[in-house]
Amino acid sequence: MGSAEIITALVYVTRPWLLAQAPLTVEQVYLNAREILAGSTGGSMIS
Repeated sequence: MGSAEIITALVYVTRPWLLAQAPLTVEQVYLNAREILAGSTGGSMIS
């Protein structure tokens, strides 16, 4: 299991509505993951 799978799983868990809207490209998944990580480390979650 590589980092891409872990990041995809993170997006599935934290942003399921994004995946419901449309299939994500790898770049979109990584951008979302960066936003999620930035939000979690900052102590706030962007909804």
